Amino acid sequence: RVPTPAPTGAVPGGFGVSARARRLATRIRRVTPIPGLDPESLAAACEQALRDEVLFGALSSPLSEGEPLVAGRVGQVAVPQVLQLAETFSRPVCCRFERDSEVVELVVHGRELCFGRQENLPEVFRLGRFLVELGVLAGRNLSRAVEDARNRGCRLGDLLREDGVVSKDDLSKALSRQATELVFELLAWTQGSFAITVCDPIPTEIQEAGVSLPLTGVLLDGLRRQDEWGPTVDSSLPS
Repeated sequence: RVPTPAPTGAVPGGFGVSARARRLATRIRRVTPIPGLDPESLAAACEQALRDEVLFGALSSPLSEGEPLVAGRVGQVAVPQVLQLAETFSRPVCCRFERDSEVVELVVHGRELCFGRQENLPEVFRLGRFLVELGVLAGRNLSRAVEDARNRGCRLGDLLREDGVVSKDDLSKALSRQATELVFELLAWTQGSFAITVCDPIPTEIQEAGVSLPLTGVLLDGLRRQDEWGPTVDSSLPS
């Protein structure tokens, strides 16, 4: 709800409208056009919402327990806009995208992409592929490593590090490639749902993954690749 318009460039309490609030207002207008909405009123409302005491209350429990900050349909809000919105939060957030049984989760902190994981996507998006491409794991050994990880109830990357098969640096490179490819894949989605939730503190295993990618750069690379290769067909659509 937008409050009664304050004087141009000001919000109740005498605070000026910051550049950050104006950027957030611009993004909101792009994602959810509201006929007749005064841009200055929206910017003033954003400034009020971004004040520390308001933001602290907004991001405390129960949101920290998993209630979405923002949620919607991919068909109504494009993936790039969802991820750009995630960049505006001061605390780390998890962006979860679902399409039928497929799930992609991305952890974003500020302008950095910190982690990516998937469920039920094709094998080309699994970590093993990127380890093989980096040359740190032979293809013939991948199936055995996956089976060992399953039997021991641990993640593939953890098992390979514990066994001394891959270094921490190699694993970080593979996880970075995986996160990048997951963003590229999401850019092709034309349906599904998304939710942004607080992810604070960032789990230790994600911090140890060592992934730190400029999210805007990853998005631009993905959009360039789409332009070069032509429009990508959403694999969930009937042929």
